Amino acid sequence: MSDSWYYAAQGQQNGPVSDEAFAQLVSAGTIQEDTLVWREGMEQWQPLRAVVDAPRPSAAATPAEPSDPPTMSDRCVCCGRPYPRQDLVILSGRLVCELCKPEFVARIREGMPLPQSGRRRARPVNPEALVAEVRARGYTLGVSPILSRAWELYKASFWPSVAVSAIAMILIQAASMIPFIGAIVGIFVQGPILAGMYLFFLKRVREERAEVGDVFWGFNANWWRYLLTVLVMSVPMFALMILVAVPVGFGVALSAGQGGGPPDWVWWVGVPLFLLLFAGAVYLQIAVIFAVPLCADLELGPVQSVLTSFRVVNLRLGSMILLCLALGALMIAGILALLIGVFFVLPLYWYAIALAYEEAFAPRATPGTGPFGGPLAT
Repeated sequence: MSDSWYYAAQGQQNGPVSDEAFAQLVSAGTIQEDTLVWREGMEQWQPLRAVVDAPRPSAAATPAEPSDPPTMSDRCVCCGRPYPRQDLVILSGRLVCELCKPEFVARIREGMPLPQSGRRRARPVNPEALVAEVRARGYTLGVSPILSRAWELYKASFWPSVAVSAIAMILIQAASMIPFIGAIVGIFVQGPILAGMYLFFLKRVREERAEVGDVFWGFNANWWRYLLTVLVMSVPMFALMILVAVPVGFGVALSAGQGGGPPDWVWWVGVPLFLLLFAGAVYLQIAVIFAVPLCADLELGPVQSVLTSFRVVNLRLGSMILLCLALGALMIAGILALLIGVFFVLPLYWYAIALAYEEAFAPRATPGTGPFGGPLAT
């Protein structure tokens, strides 16, 4: 086994360092119990506390105070954005910006897990680099593990999860039912509501502080981005419908002009085209399933979000189809339960999609490319 150690600090990979130098860093408090470390022989990066044969910090060890001159290379441990050093505060050995400070302090008070340094990507993210990273390392989507984890998260926060799903569904449906202008209002409401809802479930997946009020988060200065994302998601669907409707409509109109029922060729063409429309609609819905969370979480543009979702979903299309079929079966069961069951099944659906999103896009600890699956985008 190699005696060279690597460790993560402020979102960057450091090392290699020898056993002796590593022990000194631990003793000085530069490397803490929750610092991610790796050396040859380990399957993945792990917190120091999980490495049995690693040096242990002494009781007197304290986190090293940053003393470098202010630069824009220092990042907030929560949001991942770069800041000058003087604009960050040190809490529990981590650099935190003023915007994230209240949430970070609340996590300390409530005994919740603290975010690891560099866990989130810096924004905005380069979509080409993101797709290349995901393709290089791959990802897996086990239906059973995802549903099992989704159920555990659901049980741990049952009523808030139900409330967020119910509020989102009721608002979207109510907006679309407004007389005369419902179609337009529904479009304006759907994007921001979906963005806020995804934020809630992603926070729960990441063990961050999540509140029911997060469902309204999408009504911020970037609300138009979420609106446009939903509209761009609809373009392929409309194009597919037109491709199917034109020949079928032409055949029906022709038969009506000649009198009598539709000719046989209309049935032979129409039925296959209808099946094509159905299969294509299912595929398109699955392919763009990550578009809204990509826009809300990683601040990708509407077109970038849709294209990135297409490309990443297609890397594991079979697994995504199986997952969505399982979730679809749960939704049907909820509908059959006097419709009320939908309110209780929807949170499980959103948890599963959020978990699949994290599996695909969360930074990874891959030795040789940085502790979180590659250099963070700048």
